[in-house]
Amino acid sequence: MKPVKSKANPPDKQRLAAIIALSVSAGFLMFFITPFDIFLHNPADFAVSWSFLITPLLISSIVVSLGIMGVFFYFIYNKIIIIIALHIPVAIHVIIVHFAQRGFSEAYLLIQLAIAIVGSLLLWIALDIKFKDKPKNKLIDIGLLLGTGLLVSAQIQTLFLNGGMSQITGQIVFYDRLMVIGNGVIWLLITAFPLCLWLLLKRKNKDIKYEKAVIFIAFLIFGMQLTGLISTAVRTELPEGYDERGMMYFSYEALLDLNEESNVIVFLADTLDGKYMEKILSEYSEMYELLDGFTYYSNYVSEYVHTFPSVATMLTGHFF
Repeated sequence: MKPVKSKANPPDKQRLAAIIALSVSAGFLMFFITPFDIFLHNPADFAVSWSFLITPLLISSIVVSLGIMGVFFYFIYNKIIIIIALHIPVAIHVIIVHFAQRGFSEAYLLIQLAIAIVGSLLLWIALDIKFKDKPKNKLIDIGLLLGTGLLVSAQIQTLFLNGGMSQITGQIVFYDRLMVIGNGVIWLLITAFPLCLWLLLKRKNKDIKYEKAVIFIAFLIFGMQLTGLISTAVRTELPEGYDERGMMYFSYEALLDLNEESNVIVFLADTLDGKYMEKILSEYSEMYELLDGFTYYSNYVSEYVHTFPSVATMLTGHFF
């Protein structure tokens, strides 16, 4: 006689709520709240307005949230069809939004979609083979507890560990090795703590219902971050004329057209700081002869740290 396969039991309401809470919190924190917060703190450093970013960020957050839920549901029901149903419609939408606005061909879009679908299916089949005979509930427990630990680690990183981070200016940033190692150790300890505590209590034959804690932590962190984002959005003053339809902008049109009578051609050396110029001139004094006729402004300060807004202000005289 062939062995009868037992059907997977559906999760209880608390576990299902914990899966949804963790998935939504992680997806929206990574792909909506955090990037939008970066934008609001540096609006002049972006070439687009908030209205251009909000839709792709929302779609990406939904896709990631559904993806995390899909992994958990896969281990619960062990049916690939559920994951496909969760992913395919939203995946098609996000790929269209992401690529169609950038002039990619339909063939390229279809290739990307095919790679995404085939890759996901292969991953799910590999997981099925790997964990076919393993108890699914333990895998869900491990996933929820590690996910909660990662969420707490990210929140602690945001609140306490980002003070020594350098500003992103396009240049290579070298961080102290001890700081990087210390940061990694903190992440490892915090991420593993919920799982280790649960395993320790399980070893003492204590049945711990941790789902309520996962729900509370997920929505607490989500609420804190969302409140901070709303507060920043209310206090942020966007540059003048930022969302006006008649706003000036740079274009590549007529970039190589020259006037028949006279032209002013500007050569701009990116990231050529004054300290580099002074160092070169002090080491190679013969450079002075090559720069005959040029004017060196030793006390010039750029309006912005980044190139894009600095060039806009330099060439137009208007603050970007």
